[in-house]
Amino acid sequence: MEYCSRILYKVGTLPSFQFHSRCKHMKLNHLIFADDLLLFSKGDYNSICMLMSALKMFAETSGLQMSLGKSEMYLTGMTEDEISRIQQVTGFRIGSLPFRYLGAPMSTKRLKVVNDCEALIDKMCMRVKVVLHNINSICRNYLWHGSYDSNSPGYVAWDMVCTSKDHGVLGVRNILLWNQAAVAKHVWAISHKKDSLWVKWVHSVYINEANWEGYQPPTNASWVWKCICHIKDQLWPMIAINDATQFSIAKTYKAPLPNGLPWRYNKGYGIDFLFLSIDSFFGLL
Repeated sequence: MEYCSRILYKVGTLPSFQFHSRCKHMKLNHLIFADDLLLFSKGDYNSICMLMSALKMFAETSGLQMSLGKSEMYLTGMTEDEISRIQQVTGFRIGSLPFRYLGAPMSTKRLKVVNDCEALIDKMCMRVKVVLHNINSICRNYLWHGSYDSNSPGYVAWDMVCTSKDHGVLGVRNILLWNQAAVAKHVWAISHKKDSLWVKWVHSVYINEANWEGYQPPTNASWVWKCICHIKDQLWPMIAINDATQFSIAKTYKAPLPNGLPWRYNKGYGIDFLFLSIDSFFGLL
């Protein structure tokens, strides 16, 4: 699939190829996940023919063929004649929006949480909350009672137990705080404009040329993006201690606030995050 990606990238460098309007800035004409391929272009006959020629070249070279029965195309703002002409050259059936990919709804319109995403979000959040709280609970029970399933309370507040050894306490890792420090890696990646599709997309769609440190998300931004921006505002001094080449979750977690005090878990944000690779957030925004 790497060879397929290189061919499609080459197609994007040709002067006659026209990108989709939302992909032009990043020069994005495809995404590959495992053996799934998503193609993007302007609804232009020549551009689509170029993409199909690239797939044909890949098939002839690798022996891997498209499954037309599992392939669909989604078109908007085009005449019936244009659609018919494109369908003849591709052989794909016409799909309708929204459709689901990996369980998430795909649409050209802003998704409605209640109708489109509520079940998926609830399922993800509940699993993450359970995992994070259970890890903290197991650690707390083992420390005070020597078993993981005790219901007896601890002798000292867990926030105090998790305070750094520099402050004379045990310094046990708080998984909820660690989770926030992990999310902060996304803030750092955006700040240093790392070579990532997700980072490029965020700069293109949300930030543009704005100052990232002082940036505030628009009211219509996604919930995930607002939470990342909140982590930025909350942990910026600790994020800034990382250099441009490498981010350390451990260093961020251990870093004190500017006043020298340890930072505390903010119950409003962060608990619903589990650290993922940067590119994996692309489909959630």
